[in-house]
Amino acid sequence: MSSSPAAYGLEYQARCVAPFYQATPVAGVHRFLVGTAHAGGGNKIYLMDFHEQQRVADCTAVWSHHEEIWGMSVSPGTSGAGCLFATFSPASGCRIHRVQGDHDVMGELERLGSIPGEERQVLWDGEGLQGEFRSLSATGISVWKTDGFLSAGGSSSAPPAQRVAFQTPLSSNSGGQQARAANDPHHTSIVAVGAAEGIFVADMREKKVVASAASQPHAPRGQRWIEFSPSTANRLLTTGTDGTIQIWDLRMIAKPSSKPNSKAADESLGPITTLRGHQHYCLGASFHPFHDRLVLSWSSDHTTKLWDLERDAQAGQTHQQHHHNVSDADGINRRIVTSAEKTISEFGESVHSAAWSASGSWTYAAVAFHGKVLVDTVPNDTKMRVLMASQSQPSEDF
Repeated sequence: MSSSPAAYGLEYQARCVAPFYQATPVAGVHRFLVGTAHAGGGNKIYLMDFHEQQRVADCTAVWSHHEEIWGMSVSPGTSGAGCLFATFSPASGCRIHRVQGDHDVMGELERLGSIPGEERQVLWDGEGLQGEFRSLSATGISVWKTDGFLSAGGSSSAPPAQRVAFQTPLSSNSGGQQARAANDPHHTSIVAVGAAEGIFVADMREKKVVASAASQPHAPRGQRWIEFSPSTANRLLTTGTDGTIQIWDLRMIAKPSSKPNSKAADESLGPITTLRGHQHYCLGASFHPFHDRLVLSWSSDHTTKLWDLERDAQAGQTHQQHHHNVSDADGINRRIVTSAEKTISEFGESVHSAAWSASGSWTYAAVAFHGKVLVDTVPNDTKMRVLMASQSQPSEDF
């Protein structure tokens, strides 16, 4: 029987939680950043510690951030410039911050500058290289030199290294506000953009969309999240307003057609696996950092769910699903997973964000809109099953 999650209550509402990366993590201690989203201002960024042995969550540091925080992304780099991270606010866009220090001695929050324009998400290099980063706006992807911010001393005038105008057909009525992007950790030039209109895969070297998936894969209002698998090439997931998580194979996403008026996206073969279990919008999901058979999802149905894709497959829960223009002879076996490994339902509000720990991959945190943070670990029987299945490979932090 698994233990109950550790809980911590924030002063204000919250929309985002992210792992905190440090050069020398303390064994058994998992750190997360949580940002509040109070419309009246006076918001804060909390550095929270989860002590695995005692199963207690507490607050180590608090920094002020007047604007409400709707999104947060942290660079996995742990050397040189300290912990770099970005926050997003609808009122002020994206801002870059830095925190120096380690263990119990944390420095002040340094505000390195704002990104000009209507950027709403920052993408860091997945390997921790901090020389540059990317940002997403309603019209495209920009690439920025980190040195420009570090040398600007808090100035917002740091110039971008280059501006990439994506040819993604984002509709005017969505304004790109539901769009989200993800770097491909296996192909550094590839970025996937998930929007209400579909999935768009772009090559930063060619500065154009090179593939696009089925129109509105999460009808009726489209996607809310997109993420690549860190451990398996060509695999990504999306979530949406239909309450599902869809697992895609990048090789089954169609290339744009050169023919006028051609609906190339209809040639995509669709998701290879669909996870069904949330009763309302699925606001996001994340692959386990090392074993992508495990997926963590969070939803406006007040729950988080932990899924084991392979366990359902071994139980024979499969069915055949074909896309509009794919023949019945395609031979691809589509899976639907309906049973989660673990569901946490103690939030009492919409769960807006969740994240795996950076210092121990079996721990994760989630935050509900009213400011309740819960930190939990993967059940031991699930952990053992996953490790035994991958025993021919090195096992991480077991």
